[in-house]
Amino acid sequence: MRTYVSGKITGLEIVIAKQLFQNAVVFLTLEFAHETINPFDLFTEEEERTFTWWQFMLRDLEHLSTCDAVYMLKNWKESRGARLEHAAAIESDMVIIYEK
Repeated sequence: MRTYVSGKITGLEIVIAKQLFQNAVVFLTLEFAHETINPFDLFTEEEERTFTWWQFMLRDLEHLSTCDAVYMLKNWKESRGARLEHAAAIESDMVIIYEK
């Protein structure tokens, strides 16, 4: 199963956010053998410096659309982008897995 990791990024220290997403990747890979998509792996350094929030979201949604499932981190409700990804997953009848 191909699974997209979704959660809060904006407002967190980048090191903490990256670790939360990486922990999810490791969990999904080791526990379920899922192929994972981590949003932190989708952008070049140049894009990270120059993209607007909406440009990030468009790219994220494009990658989400290639997945079978989405893994929602515990903090997803605190994120405008993760809420958008969650809604897209619902509307696309994707499997939604919630972090416990």
